[in-house]
Amino acid sequence: VLPAPVPSSVGLNEFSEQRAREHLEGLTAIGCKRVGTPENEIAAPEYILQRISGMPAHADVEVEVDVQRARPGLLYHFNQHFAYANITTVGGRLSRRRSAAGDPKENALLVGAHYDSGMFSPGASDDGAPIGVMLEVMSNLIADGLDAVASASGQQPAAVIFNFNGAEEVGLLGAHAFITQHPWAPSVRAFINMGSGGAGGKALLGRTGPGNRWLTSAAARSMPHPAAAVIAQDVHNTGIVSSNTDFALYAPQANIPGLDFIFLHNGFVYHTPLDTIDC
Repeated sequence: VLPAPVPSSVGLNEFSEQRAREHLEGLTAIGCKRVGTPENEIAAPEYILQRISGMPAHADVEVEVDVQRARPGLLYHFNQHFAYANITTVGGRLSRRRSAAGDPKENALLVGAHYDSGMFSPGASDDGAPIGVMLEVMSNLIADGLDAVASASGQQPAAVIFNFNGAEEVGLLGAHAFITQHPWAPSVRAFINMGSGGAGGKALLGRTGPGNRWLTSAAARSMPHPAAAVIAQDVHNTGIVSSNTDFALYAPQANIPGLDFIFLHNGFVYHTPLDTIDC
């Protein structure tokens, strides 16, 4: 049973499903967002940038925003060659303004999802919902302050990079452009990727990697309703699944430890015009 959605009346430092849904409504109102279209290259990035600019300020949190227009790049995977240029990624980085333990931007957690959609699809679940979650979490962290988060966890706060990726559906090109070209990429020590293979249900930890017990243990401790399935990783490893997520770029190719979350209910709407906010 999923918990009741939290209303927007709660404090900005608390996660609200209602606020995340409002972001999703704004994104799906743009319509289908195929790579290269004005909806994907202009309207969606502008929407994300507007939402970030309206987030609360915190005296101890530095907020940096960057729009990446990728240089020409070449990627080989899925037994295919992919060439690209000028694809769009919106990045947001949160770090402490002051640190007694070295450069506060030296070590970062990457949180990623994509806003481009499949052909003819408004992309509410794939991958608009995770984008709404990212915008809400980014606002929560700014409002609460990274030092407050560190005090609660007992750990030194790392920088947090939010990668709003505009080119996943065409071969994971946005993730490749970020990890190979972006100046923030060398600081990434771990990542969380959020994808979709359906339109509902509990967020499922579907993939991680060998030697990542420390990361999965941290996720289990932090999630109030953890759910995972080893079979999801085993099935992907067989190669029989034709689709993939940015996990395939960050983990095997860039050798970064990470977690891949996905929801799967109502998979019949995946990559169709039925992938709406009301599906």
